[in-house]
Amino acid sequence: MFSTESSASDDAAKLQEEIHHKGWIVYCSRADNGTWDLFLCRPDGSDKRNLTNTADFEEAAPRFSPDGKKILYRRLDKGSTINHDKWGFQGKLTICNSDGSDPVEYGGEGEYPWAAWSPDGTQIASLTVKGIQVIDLAS
Repeated sequence: MFSTESSASDDAAKLQEEIHHKGWIVYCSRADNGTWDLFLCRPDGSDKRNLTNTADFEEAAPRFSPDGKKILYRRLDKGSTINHDKWGFQGKLTICNSDGSDPVEYGGEGEYPWAAWSPDGTQIASLTVKGIQVIDLAS
């Protein structure tokens, strides 16, 4: 007989193996200056890098593009409180290169909420009260 259940340590080992060679994780965290910035690190937590390092903004909710070359996130005015129940509506949709350079804002405050990449990375889908809105990034 054998068990089909796995232990927590087995699950952790499987996850560690799965992400071992995956590259980078993007996340938001408080920076030394007290604002929320975007950071990169390796899956094992090493090589931490502050991508945005902005004193005038709070950045949250980052997502890599499918090819890993761009990052989509929300940019809020400095001092804004990030509400995890409403972050998709907070701030402006912003896209930058994966090294944090060349940020471009799309729309105004709260526009394009709950944005997500298309599978090919050429469009952004946004959930609105009227349904799903698609933004073509080439135009």
